Amino acid sequence: MDALLAELRAILMREIELHKHLLSLLHKEKVCLIDLSTEEIVENTKKKETCALKIKMLEESRLSLIKRLSPHFAIPFQELTLSKLVSLLEEPHRSDLDEVRSTLLSLIKSIEELNQHNCMVVKD
Repeated sequence: MDALLAELRAILMREIELHKHLLSLLHKEKVCLIDLSTEEIVENTKKKETCALKIKMLEESRLSLIKRLSPHFAIPFQELTLSKLVSLLEEPHRSDLDEVRSTLLSLIKSIEELNQHNCMVVKD
């Protein structure tokens, strides 16, 4: 099971990298929208789409891994969320994965907020 948890951590770390990249692209989009730089907006949108696709592929890998982990906890994979998994683990896995999970959640929240801001800029 340690190997599966290590693989999960690696996937989550890659997701964090991609979410950071997406956040930087959203910051760039904000500047492009304010500057009304159409060509840069189009180019940045392509980069965001590519990043989102990579994130989706990692999410699919993570779900596949959760399916492989669920029998170890006798929980259906549909019910084995990352939060639930963290609560079931022992140290040092618990605190390590919880930190990674918290970082990812924070990034996702920042992305949602900046994306909403950018949407407001477009509407104005």
